Parts: sequence; C-alpha cells; structure tokens
Amino acid sequence: MNILLVEDNADHRELMSLALTGHDPAWQVEVVVSGEEALSRLAEGIAYDLVLLDYRLPKRDGLEVLEEIKQGVVPPPVVMITGEGDEEVAVEALKGGAYDYVVKTGEYLQRLPVVAHRAMEAHHLVVERRRAEQALRESEKKYSALVENSPDIIYVLNPEGNFSFVGGDVKSLLGFISTDLIGKHFTSIIWPEDVEKAQWHFNERRTGERGTKRLELRLATKQRNGKPFDIRYRAIEVNAFGMYDKSVSAKDKKFFGTYGVARDITDRKQAEEALRLSNEELLNEHNQRKLLSKRRIELLEKDRHEIAMELHDHIGQILTSLKMNLELLNDELKTTNPDLVYKTKPIEQRIVETLKEVKNVSHGLRPSILDALGLVPSLRELFNDIQRDTDIKIKFFSRNIPKKFAPEKALAIYRIAQEALTNVVKHALSKEVFVNLIKKDKKLSLSVEDDGVGFDQEKARKPSKRKGPFGLLIMRERAIQIDGEFSIESQIGKGTHLLVEIPL
Repeated sequence: MNILLVEDNADHRELMSLALTGHDPAWQVEVVVSGEEALSRLAEGIAYDLVLLDYRLPKRDGLEVLEEIKQGVVPPPVVMITGEGDEEVAVEALKGGAYDYVVKTGEYLQRLPVVAHRAMEAHHLVVERRRAEQALRESEKKYSALVENSPDIIYVLNPEGNFSFVGGDVKSLLGFISTDLIGKHFTSIIWPEDVEKAQWHFNERRTGERGTKRLELRLATKQRNGKPFDIRYRAIEVNAFGMYDKSVSAKDKKFFGTYGVARDITDRKQAEEALRLSNEELLNEHNQRKLLSKRRIELLEKDRHEIAMELHDHIGQILTSLKMNLELLNDELKTTNPDLVYKTKPIEQRIVETLKEVKNVSHGLRPSILDALGLVPSLRELFNDIQRDTDIKIKFFSRNIPKKFAPEKALAIYRIAQEALTNVVKHALSKEVFVNLIKKDKKLSLSVEDDGVGFDQEKARKPSKRKGPFGLLIMRERAIQIDGEFSIESQIGKGTHLLVEIPL
C-alpha cells in the first residue's frame, strides 16, 4: 500500500511514519511537507492508496488541498489530521469528502494505523465496485450492440408471459419496435393457429437440456394504418428456456420467466413449400405417366390376346379344315389317280408347318399355360422353345415360387423374361444364359444374366430410330406398373445382367 503523508512538522512526520510502518511493514509511506507538493505528486499520476493530510499547512490549509484532491477522476481516500480543538475543521473535512479524521491527542498514533487501514479497505472496495460497474457497463454496451444488431428476435418474458425485454431485428421482421411489445402477452403476436402450441411450451417452463428447442411457430406482423405488413406472418424457429432462482433448492426455486431467441425461417419454409409443391407436381406427373403406361400395356395385352384368339380360333381352324380336306382328297386320289397323291404331300407338309407356326405365335402372344399351370411351368416352356430353336443354353433356377399369385404380376414377370430372352437371341450373341426366379420374404426377384457382347448403357438411353432401348423401356414400365424395381448393368464385351424385384 502506498501512503502519502502531508505534514510540515518534522517530529509528527517521523512519529506517524513509524506508527504506520510498525503496524504493517508492507506499507510504503512517502512524506511531503506542503499541500502544493502533495498536489504535484498526485498530478504526476502516482497511485496512492491513502492521503494523510494535516490541516495546518503553510500557505494553504488542509481543507483547500482536500477540495482539489477530490476533483480528481479517482481520488484516493483522505484522512484529515487536526489538532486538539479543531473538531469543527474535522466536520468540514468530512463534508468535503474526507473518509475520516484523526485528532492529535495522546493516543492518536495508536488510532492512526487503524483508521488508515479502514480507509484503504473501504477505498479498495469502492475502486473494485467502480471497476465492476464499468465492466458491466461496457459488457452491457457490447451485448446491447450484439442484441440490437442480431438478425434474430431476442426476448425475455416475465412469469405471466408478458414481454419485459425485446431486442434484435424485430422491426424489419414484424414491423414492431421494441416498445410496442413491452408489457404485452406473447400470444398477442402468435399466429392464431399456433397459440395453443406456443402456450403449451411456455407453461412447461423447461430449462437446461429440457428447454424448448427448434420450436416452429408463426408470428403475426404489425398492421400499418389498416394495411398489412409485406407478409401476414413470419415463420420462426424458437429456442427458449425457463429462468429460475438458483440460490435456493430445486424444490423451492422461484420461476422468474423465460428468455429465448426466435430465428426467422420464412425463406426456408417458403423454399420447403415450393419443394413440396414441386415434388407433388412431379409425383402427379409420374402417376399420370404410370397410368398412361399401364393403359398402354393393357391395350398391348388386349391386342395380343385378340390376335392370339384370332390365330387360334379362326386361322387355326381354317388351316385344320384345309388339312382335313386335303386328307379326304388324298383318299379319293388313291383310288382314282394314285399318281397325283405324291404331289399333295408338300402341300400337306406346308399346312402342318403353318399350323405349328400359328400355334407358336399364338402361344407367344398369350401363353395359355400361364393361367392354367402358373409362372414357373410357363417360363420352362418358354426357355425350352428358345433352346430348341437356337444354340443358346438356358440354366433356369427357381425357389419358393407360389403356383398362383396376382395374375398381373405373373404376366409382367413372364413378359419381362420373354423380352429379355428375345433381346439375348437378337442382339447378345450369347451362348449361355442364367435365369433365377427366387421368392424371399415378401419379394420376388427375377435375374437374367448372359455372357454375350453387352452394350453401351449411355447410348442405349438416347432416342434412336431403331428399336434400341424400346425393349428396355417396356420392361422397366412393366416393373413399375406392379410397384417393382428394375435395374440393368451391361458392359461391352462383358455381357448383361438384368434384375427385377417386385413385392408380393
């Protein structure tokens, strides 16, 4: 501690210095003999923790010096030292801002260190309080600037739910100024449809980890001269926490209110809504395309069925009738003109071959065996026919396939397999094909893999005047119609792998 002793009497200076350093050796005592010298030391900026100021000084008395000392920014505490009989001076000194006074009586040297210690302690508390207050002011100023410049709305509600503080960007977001909302209940700016939800969260009074987080609400904007703000409401995301007295037990703690931050998410919600509408539009378009595709496939199957029936019932019957008539003619020629019988044999053979071809075409258009025996036997017959007419070897494996299930799904799987094998025969130059039909859990998967030449998938996706990807498109559409998934992988020179999965 640095003490400035202002005393012109040499004996008193020495005695007081000894009394002070004897009380606490850490005290540093500097002695001056006049008020002018004391003021000069203080003007130099030397920090003193205490000034012991004698009243009777040459040229200027202690009261005058005290008055000048107290004009400093942070003046040190002053203890006035007076002679016996100067009690009125002591009172004036106290009025002038002195912390205390000491009268030079017989025991004043014992009292002086005690008063000095008390004065410095009190001054230390004052200085610390001023520093804390200054720090608080600076902190408040800094955080006030942060709050006022925040793009969010920062608020405090009292226990009843009324605004006690509102800061941030409330004006540009809602059209209000802070004073418009102070004292009003928070529900006054909540969009009517969201009031119940907002009240429930406020009444929960949760804090800490259980506080309200990412609560989405809508805030009504201010009406200006009967005209609405630029938008009727703002979508916000709220993080809020209850405030409690932490100095008491959890059982007895008092609820002080709620503080929170409301962030504007209007742009995000508008973007989400636009995305939702776009997705809805895309879904509608997808469903429309799906319906059109379904209708196209239904018409295709109907045409195939009608053509198959026409071939089987009409043309087949005509050819059968021709064959029977030719046989009758042969019987007659055997007795009337045997030499002509051999000439009818090629005609009969051609009719038999044509009947067989009509049967094959009719079967390809509408496999009657599919309705009668189910999917697996129909596929086996299809693969046997292909192996009989080509050099391709087909290895077919099936597991857990029910004999009967949804006819439209059985037909779709059959058609996809038929189209896939047709592509293999026409384009793949394959020697071996592996076909797996497996039911697992509630899914049916069809896998067709060949060892052919493969193709460029990127080129296959591009439109072409040739048939190109049309077969792939039909297979994909058939899978989609039965809520299935269609995928195909192919590389030039490495064959093709097709996979279809449908729910059962």
